[in-house]
Amino acid sequence: MHAVHAFLRGGRLVAATLCCLLALGPAGTQADPVAPRYEIRNLGRLPGMVSVEATAVSNQGSVVGSGKNRSGLRQAFIVRDGEMQPLPALADGHDSLVFGINNLDVATGVAENAAGRFRAVVFRGGQTEELFGLPLTGTASGYAINDVGTVVGMADSRPYIHEAAGTSWIDIPGSISPIVQALNNAGQVLLNEYGLPGRFYVYDNGRATTVVGIGEPEYFLATDINDAGQIVGYAFINSRTRTFIYSGGRYRLLPDLPDGLGFQGMRINNRGWVVGNRLTGGRVDPFLYRSGVMYDLRSLMRPASASHWLTLFVRDMNDRGQIIGVGSYQRVNAVYLRSFIASPVPQNPTAGQ
Repeated sequence: MHAVHAFLRGGRLVAATLCCLLALGPAGTQADPVAPRYEIRNLGRLPGMVSVEATAVSNQGSVVGSGKNRSGLRQAFIVRDGEMQPLPALADGHDSLVFGINNLDVATGVAENAAGRFRAVVFRGGQTEELFGLPLTGTASGYAINDVGTVVGMADSRPYIHEAAGTSWIDIPGSISPIVQALNNAGQVLLNEYGLPGRFYVYDNGRATTVVGIGEPEYFLATDINDAGQIVGYAFINSRTRTFIYSGGRYRLLPDLPDGLGFQGMRINNRGWVVGNRLTGGRVDPFLYRSGVMYDLRSLMRPASASHWLTLFVRDMNDRGQIIGVGSYQRVNAVYLRSFIASPVPQNPTAGQ
């Protein structure tokens, strides 16, 4: 139910991360014997793909994303039960990308039609449907979809909401350049303001609430909202990037790890768990915050399953705690941009007794 564009343009650390994934090595880790454990798995690729980028995961464990072939054509895909399948394009030989998925495995994104125009789409039941119902002069994209089928996104550089009753613009009085960020199952839309840095909006039932940020305005970003209305994001405070949770009108800063120089929270699930990425001495590695404890996610992974991943960059997490993202994956003497899913390993309560 999340938008993907924010971490592609929302901060210097994140923008640099995707450029450097293939050049960076793993950071050191510390094991915690009582911490949760994770198994990481390569999602694979479709024939002809040279890179694979996962963007979202449903509570069913289905993963969506897009791959690219050698000619640059982008192909949307879904991974169900460990098998990657292409999602149909609007027209053969044209680009398709997927950004969000709901818990019924209905996805949304953008696809190029036969006329060469990029349109917001819904991927449902093996079909790709063009979505928009308002006059357009340019591009429309679907960024997020919730379980009742509401879609939010951007069209002609304006935010919109598509509901059963139709499509309408999201108008926020006093805003300059609001950008859709995320959508929850309560119908609340999270938007950032790029024209007036240091604030975000929560749009709910036709009305918008403005929330003023913390830290330096130019480096403040809200990134996700869960069904309880808890919002996660990051801010630059006292010369470092900190992750926050905003709830009940108050900000709460999450704890840092000792070796982290910057923490960018990306997703918050309905259990209040947060995943994100942190800068550690020139490297980027993911973190997980759950049950009041901050973890280095790599340290929670079984070494045998994580040994081929030089870098990891998380993008989404579901309510089961499954985490997806992209990373540099090494096989023999080559390194590839691949996508992963990291799943919690069931704990044996009698282990060690």
